[in-house]
Amino acid sequence: MNDSYSSRAHSRARVAASSPLIAVAAAPATALALMALLLLAALASGCAGVPKTRVLADHIRTVYVPMFKNDSPEPDVEEDLTRSVQEAFLEDGRLQVGREKEADIVLEGKLIAYKARPRNFEGDDFPWQSEITVEATVTAYDPYDYDREFPLGTWDKIRATRRYESDTRRVTRLTDVDNKKLALRQLAQAIMSSVLFKAPSDIEMIQKKNAEERANLRAREAQIRFRSAYKP
Repeated sequence: MNDSYSSRAHSRARVAASSPLIAVAAAPATALALMALLLLAALASGCAGVPKTRVLADHIRTVYVPMFKNDSPEPDVEEDLTRSVQEAFLEDGRLQVGREKEADIVLEGKLIAYKARPRNFEGDDFPWQSEITVEATVTAYDPYDYDREFPLGTWDKIRATRRYESDTRRVTRLTDVDNKKLALRQLAQAIMSSVLFKAPSDIEMIQKKNAEERANLRAREAQIRFRSAYKP
């Protein structure tokens, strides 16, 4: 790594430290009252409810989602999961999906668990219902942090479970491949929702590290100003 690259990467890291990943804002009383009215109206009409509030910082508008890694025992599922995550963000519309150079954050993910098991049995001990449980972890990076040295935040233990009819004698049964894809889509929706609406699992550690870096930067600047006063 040359000096110019190192300087650029550390500069972007300092910008990331000063631009928080999570935006925190207090809602005014009128907004809360309006939200309560909307909730009551939704309950009265049988609707799903009020949309969640985005906590991801407003300056993050475009995400790049590279191929997920697969550390699970189930082979060849990372491509379907990656595509499902990209489609989840596109369908939601709050973030655009773009190339790495166009993105505000890079979202790197890893599938860490995949478990399929029978759940309910009939009288002949044949499972009529099974379930697939999948789990992933995702980490956000600055696009110019090529070596991935400065994570912006990590969301751990994002899970999804799909239960389905597994009795091959039932005509309405979906195939195992169909249910696998649907389970991955559920996980993709959970990943999208976690990134948009939940603080990273390591937010306290990231904030502490950013505070230390800002303190070190201020100390360094003070040292430079002090020494510059004694230049001949």
